[in-house]
Order: sequence, then structure tokens, then C-alpha cells
Amino acid sequence: MGFRGGRELEEGQLSFDSVKRLVSRGLLTSLQLEGEKFASTPPRTICSWQNATGMLEKYTRLKMVTQLDSDIQAAEVKWRNEQDSHRRR
Repeated sequence: MGFRGGRELEEGQLSFDSVKRLVSRGLLTSLQLEGEKFASTPPRTICSWQNATGMLEKYTRLKMVTQLDSDIQAAEVKWRNEQDSHRRR
């Protein structure tokens, strides 16, 4: 599938609009609308979405690892404090 030219994009938009009307009338499902939306989306946009998703996963993972490390350190401090407290008794 190559990059769509101006005419192909217009035809894709017309097809998408047509499917959208059929969905609003209950003649097609929202899943079919999503399929048409994907089919009429230029590859550059899809590539951008994939890049954005990859970056989101990367930074979400980094944030989660940082938070988990912090939680571990806090739990270790709490555990040591509890040990010290029991030793003093």
C-alpha cells in the first residue's frame, strides 16, 4: 500500500463519511467504521501514532520503574526503623 495522493485521500474520506452515515442509521457496526477509518488514514499518520505509542510505553515504563524503586527504598527504611524500634524494647 503506497502513500495515497490527493485524489485517493478524498475518495478515502468520502468512503469513511459514507460508512459513518450507515453506522448512524444502524446498518453497519462501529467496528466496521473503525476499519474504514484505518483504511482511509495516511501511512504517515499511522507511523506517527506508532512512534507516539512507542515513546509513551518507554516513558511510562521508566516512570513505573522509578516509582517502584522509590517504593522499595521507602519500605526498606520503614523495615529498618521497625527493627530498631523492636531492638530498643
